[in-house]
This record gives sequence, C-alpha cells and structure tokens, in this order.
Amino acid sequence: MPFADRQLRVLLIEDDPLDLELVIATLREYGFSFESDTTKSRTGLLAMLAAHTYDLILSDYNMPGFDGLTALRLVQEHAPETPFILVSGAVGEEIAIESLKAGATDYVLKDRLARLGPVVERALQQYAERQIRIRAEQELRLLNQAVEQSPVSVVITDASGAIQYVNPKFTQVTGYTAAEAIGQNPRILQSGAQSPVFYRQMWDALTAGQEWRGEFRNRKKSGELYWELASIAGVKDVNGKITHYVAVKEDISQRKQLEEQQMRQERLAAVGQLAAGIAHDFNNILAAIGLYAEIVGRSDELGEGNKKRMAVINQQVWHASRLIGQILDFSRRSVMERRPLDLRPLVKEQVSLLKRTLPESITIELACGPGDLTVAADPTRMQQVLTNLAVNARDAMPNGGRLLVELDRVLDAPAAVHPQTPADAYIRLRVSDTGTGIAPEALGHIFEPFFTTKAPGEGTGLGLAQIHGIVGQHQGHIDVVSEVGRGTTFTVYLPALTIGAAAPASADATAAPQGHGERVLVVEDEAILRDALVTILEQWNYRVAEAADGSAALEQIERAAPPIDMIITDVVMPVMGGVGLVQALRSRSIAVPVILLSGHPFDRMAAELEGQGVIACLTKPPDLALLAQTLATALRQPALQ
Repeated sequence: MPFADRQLRVLLIEDDPLDLELVIATLREYGFSFESDTTKSRTGLLAMLAAHTYDLILSDYNMPGFDGLTALRLVQEHAPETPFILVSGAVGEEIAIESLKAGATDYVLKDRLARLGPVVERALQQYAERQIRIRAEQELRLLNQAVEQSPVSVVITDASGAIQYVNPKFTQVTGYTAAEAIGQNPRILQSGAQSPVFYRQMWDALTAGQEWRGEFRNRKKSGELYWELASIAGVKDVNGKITHYVAVKEDISQRKQLEEQQMRQERLAAVGQLAAGIAHDFNNILAAIGLYAEIVGRSDELGEGNKKRMAVINQQVWHASRLIGQILDFSRRSVMERRPLDLRPLVKEQVSLLKRTLPESITIELACGPGDLTVAADPTRMQQVLTNLAVNARDAMPNGGRLLVELDRVLDAPAAVHPQTPADAYIRLRVSDTGTGIAPEALGHIFEPFFTTKAPGEGTGLGLAQIHGIVGQHQGHIDVVSEVGRGTTFTVYLPALTIGAAAPASADATAAPQGHGERVLVVEDEAILRDALVTILEQWNYRVAEAADGSAALEQIERAAPPIDMIITDVVMPVMGGVGLVQALRSRSIAVPVILLSGHPFDRMAAELEGQGVIACLTKPPDLALLAQTLATALRQPALQ
C-alpha cells in the first residue's frame, strides 16, 4: 500500500463514539498510520479547518443539528482539495448521488466498513495524482508565462524546420506576426550574410543531436538587418527521436555595433599613431627640401626659368606640408587653438557661404535649435568640419538635391561619445544629403586615411579622416547613417561648454628681417636639415654654430666665447632632446632664449615651457618669414633673467 509508510492526518466528523471507534479501528487494521481529530458540529469543523491541514476527512451524514452535506460545503469552501468521504448508516441512493454531485470523493455504508480501506486508499491515490497534475499545470503555466514574457526570442519548429510557435519578443524583433511566422521556415529571416556551408554545418550538428550556438545576421520583415546570438537544440521523445527544435535568440545588434565602433577606433588609433610618426620624419624631409629650395632660389646665377621652377618646388613643399597637417588632424596630434565658441553664428556664416559657392541645383537648408550652442573648439577646425562634410554632400549629389544642416543642443548622446569624459549636454551638428549614399561594405572604412569611394584623381581620401581626428581632439564623436540611393547623414556630437580658454594671437609672418652678426646655435640631429638651417641663417647675417644633439649643444654653450645669443633646437633628438636642453640650461642658470622646432605638434608643450627660456615653438617645415621675424624680435628684447 503506497501510504503505509506515511503518517496521515485525518479529521473525523461523527457524533456516535462507538461508530467513531469502529472507523478508527478499521483504518488501522487496513494498515493506515494516522493522527486523528474529531468534531460533531459546524463550529468545531470550522475551528479544525482553520487550525490544521488534513489528508482525509470522513463524515457521518446524520448528526444533531448538523449533516454531511453541510460539512461537505464547508470543506469545499476552506479546503477544497481534501478528499471527503461520507461514512453513514442512513445514506440512501439519492443522498449518495447528491453528495457525489456536490463534490464528495466517495461514500461508504457503516454496515459495509470492509470497503472503507480500499475506498480511502483510492481517494488518497486520486488526490496525490491530482496534486501532481496541478503542480504540472502550474509549472506549465509558469513556463508559458516566462516564454511569453521572455526578453529573448523563442522559436519552436517541428523536425523538418517548420515554425510551430514564436513568442511575442520574436514578433517585436522581426516584425513578423505569429500568424505570418507559423508554418514558415526560419529561412524567411535569412539575409544572405551567411553562406550555404554555414547553414549546412548548423543542420549537421542539430540532426546529430548536438546543441548549436552561433551568430546570425538576419533580416527583419522591413528589410532592416540585425544580429542575433542563437542557441538551438533538439527536443526528443521517449525513444530518443528528435521531434522538435527550440531556438532561443538574443538581439545583439547594439552590442555588435559598439564592438565594430571599438574595433574601428582601435584601428584608426593604430593608423593615426603610424601616421603621426611618418609625419614627423616627412616634415624633416620637407623642411630640408624647402630650405634648400629657398637658398637656391635666391641665387643670382639662376635664370628666370629656374627660379620659377624653384618656386614651384617651394609651392609643392607647402602643399605637402598641408597634407601632413591633415594627417596630424586625423591622428589627433595637430596644434589647435580651442576657445569658447558659439557655433550658431559660425554655422550660419558657413551656410551662407555654401549657398554662394555650391551649385544652384542643391537646395541648402539650416535648422538651429534654441538655447546655448557654445563649445570649446578651434574655429578654423569647426569650419573645416562643416565645409568638408558639405563638399562630400555636393559630390554625392551630381544632379542636385537637398542639403540640410541642423544644429541643436541635446542632453543625451550615443554610448560611444567619449565615455571617459561624459558631459551634461552635447551640441549636435548634423549634415544630411539626398545623394547616392554609401555602400554598406564601405561604411566601416570611410574614416580611414586614404580610403575614398570617389574616382581616381577626385579625392585624397583624407577629408573624412581629418574630420574624425578633429572631432576626436574635441572629445566628441562622429556617426554616419547612409542608405544607397537615398542619402547620407553625418552627426557630430561635441560637449557643451560653460567655461573656456582664450586663443593666443598668431605671429606676424609678413617680413624676413636680417640679423646683425648675433651668434645662433642650431641643434638638429638630421644633418641635411641642420646644414640647410645653418645656410639660411648665415644668409640672414647671423654667425651660426651647430650641434647634433642637446648634450653637444650644452658643451658648446658652456665654453662659447663670445656667448651664444639664440638657440634653435629640434625637440626629438638622441642623447638629449630640445626640452631636456632647455631644462639643463635653466638648472645651470644659463639665460639663452630658445626656439623649438618639431615635426610633431606642440599642443600644450608651449604653455608648459613658458618662463623656461622658450620664446617660440614652430612646426617643421618652418615658415622662413615667421622664423626670421621671431629671431629678430627676440634678439631686440632685453636678455632673459
């Protein structure tokens, strides 16, 4: 008997003590182990039901002021699942049927108590089975609710792959309703991004009974592409045969987008570092070419034709120097003069200029939002950003179109916007066109230097790379959305500003005054460039000494007679660089003015070296008029203290 080892709790509703003892004895004789409570009134029954939970209730039918059907109704109100058996000597067929219809489990006549044991056993067995079924139904409802409310898509197919169930998240992600999806094959989501081999390998694993886990790039009903991380497994019957497949899929589009942005940022950073290194060396080469072209161009022995050719060489040197400036913008290492800048008037002025310069077939519109639109920015760089984006838009609309420039203030921005330096608000500059658009395979490369979608000879591929670098230097972010045949939108986010710094005035580079025999020391490790600087300074009437690094320069300065009046030094050199030389001079209390030259931009270095004897920081190749003017101005000033 399945309940022989189980201690039961039984409630007996009986007014006759002899009948009560007989029922208890019959149950024990049958093998039941139990504790029992007894009552014979309505009040007592309610008290017992409130105090205890029972496995079984046995009730007489006729009792003074109380009856079995009333007891049954009370039990159904307070413990409806508990088995209830009528045990009476006066139950006729009508009452028995009535009690069963009312919900009694069974009935036993007192003159046939031999039936009591089997009836109780059957009632308890049915109760146990019912409880198992109820728990299973509850678990099934819970599982169904969990699947229906799941934050991931759930798809169930039959063994052939036909969809039999999709949850609401599936319909939300894909755009297909349940009615549209059921009966279809999951291939309705295929985008073509995965090869047939990919799907064949997946099905080989699934039909072999293995779980498959991987990523899909699928297509929604709208045509939009999205990424899913899927886990698919077979459901087997009792014989081990696969009858269904269950796929649990998570939309990871945002994560993939952030990963791609991160990878692009890392790739661009690596290229930028390489570009900056190349720019340094290339600037040294350009400086030597430019200086020697200047020297040769001044020779009286050259004819007019050769002088024009030397002028062309000089012109090309400065053109190459500007290209290097673009590379440095991309690598975020160019010198900027950031100051508080209200973008509203700047953008309005640029748009007015664009309306006068772009073809009439292009309609230009400007939409400026309310509020403060101030950022910490270099005005020239901001003009470059807007102009380059507008020129790109023009090139994308050869037959005309619409160019929309939008400027507003927003409180939120994409997660990729400088996470290390979040701002309370951002100024958003958006440039949209209705042009040819950018192909998806090119979209991830457009900010890379020298990458271009234009025909050969129509672009250097540095414009967008330069913009990317400029925006990065301003702690901002640039994003692009494009659809082939429908246009492109570039969006720039810059941190809104409440405070800023003033920009220093630029030097007057309009003259090249001569020296008066002052002693100038040139410190440069590149011999060709050093010789060129020495030659040009001698032509300007300076007495020139030279050194290949800061350590050698320091020795010359300490034993020089007469003393050195001015030092022109490279920043990056072996043994001792230019900054190290400046610091060594200050530690020895040697007050000689210094001009620093570098193929790298100085950025904040100039401000840090003020007061240490550095009077100017010039980038290579140096503007000769500016160098001459800086020398003359510094040498006319009182000696450093």
